[in-house]
Amino acid sequence: MKGRVLFLFLFLFFLVGCTSPAIKDQKTIFMTFKAPSVGYADTGFLYKYQDFIKLQMYANANPVVSLKISKESICMSFFECMSKEEFNKQVLSNYYPKDILEDIIMQRELFNGEHMIKKRNGFTQNIAKEGRYDIRYEVLNGASIFHDTINNITIRVEYL
Repeated sequence: MKGRVLFLFLFLFFLVGCTSPAIKDQKTIFMTFKAPSVGYADTGFLYKYQDFIKLQMYANANPVVSLKISKESICMSFFECMSKEEFNKQVLSNYYPKDILEDIIMQRELFNGEHMIKKRNGFTQNIAKEGRYDIRYEVLNGASIFHDTINNITIRVEYL
């Protein structure tokens, strides 16, 4: 009898240990991601977990882009996992704060709310630093658009 209880306990312990993390929230989105080294636009799913977010983008019902953002790193199907700082350096801009991509996807203010103008259904930000970036960021009615004219980067996120 003790052997069966021990076996059942160990079985349940290993079964729970092998489950994937629980999804806290899931949303359907349309995303455009255009940077000098990456270009993509299509519909996908945004999954929020306890410690990270994951974006799965599809084309013709097939997953084509996967993006996982944790506290310290970004993993994208086109690149190896790298620190947020390294991702910004290689894909976006070395001058951006490390959490900028996550903030854009989650439609949060950038640069600690610098130059933010609150609107009835969201906010806008115009942030510029000569020779480094010239950003127009707008979050209105569940849609956001980030555009940096100096670095030629456009990221658009629309929750469907």
